[in-house]
Amino acid sequence: MLQKYKQRAVKIIFDGYIFVVMIITQFPIKLPFKIDITKVQYNLVPFYFLIKRIEALREASRAGYNIKEYLLPTFEIIFETFGYNIILFLPFGFLLPIIRKDCSLKKVTYYSFSFSLCIEVLQLISMIVTNNSGRCFDIDDIIANTIGGIMGFYFCIISKRLLMLIFKGVDL
Repeated sequence: MLQKYKQRAVKIIFDGYIFVVMIITQFPIKLPFKIDITKVQYNLVPFYFLIKRIEALREASRAGYNIKEYLLPTFEIIFETFGYNIILFLPFGFLLPIIRKDCSLKKVTYYSFSFSLCIEVLQLISMIVTNNSGRCFDIDDIIANTIGGIMGFYFCIISKRLLMLIFKGVDL
């Protein structure tokens, strides 16, 4: 009986998490609705931004600039590009195996990728319909979100094992 309530509580937390992710990634939606595909922004080349940033650092170094002052801003931008998306999907990968007992790494990877792709497609549709270029369809976001889901899965597995060691013989 208690296990049923725990499972329901985790499901409610997961649903709340999905709701928050949708709010973070989809809003605000700016009006008026006017279809214009010329303002759609997208990146279909994996790690394009990262590669361009590294190339810019190399060029600055060749030109004689001290690149040390550019390194911290570069790392900050890289963290903003990848880190936030990884963090955003950590709970997804962590909670999914708790909700679905048959959830493997392969399934978490698939669900993380699929959910991330849905988010990016919704952002693309929103850009087209609302003529708003505030968001970008970005393959790097899909990659980072999927990595976040995978990391969350491993955190869940590690947490379960640690809890089993700590509470050996106690019914959780």
